[in-house]
Amino acid sequence: EFHVAWTGAVELLGGCGLLLGAVRSILELDEKEEKKEIDAQQQQQEDSFVDFLIKWITPTSSMILFTLTLAVTPDNIYMYTHGATMGTDGLPLDVSFHYIRFIVQIIFLSLLWRLSLDSFFFKWGDELD
Repeated sequence: EFHVAWTGAVELLGGCGLLLGAVRSILELDEKEEKKEIDAQQQQQEDSFVDFLIKWITPTSSMILFTLTLAVTPDNIYMYTHGATMGTDGLPLDVSFHYIRFIVQIIFLSLLWRLSLDSFFFKWGDELD
């Protein structure tokens, strides 16, 4: 029960981070920040810690969710091999449930990995400019 709670909290925070990054992209706040950064560099001002966190929220959130998904994969395999139930009164899960979950987990890991790599690459590349 403890592990369900903390993994749920991490999933919620990671999802909120991805959502915040998506909203920032939709509203084009990143481009406005780049213009501010150019002005700030000319004035020799440093970004605050909060600005740094907001800038790196998408790549960090995606990497955290990727790591969490990778960490719980052995538990999902255990559930498949031992006929785990959901809850104390639950019936054993059908094998097709585990197959579908495994396929969705592979797709989810692939998407998070690609998002992490692309986000880190572009954010890091922007730091070099």
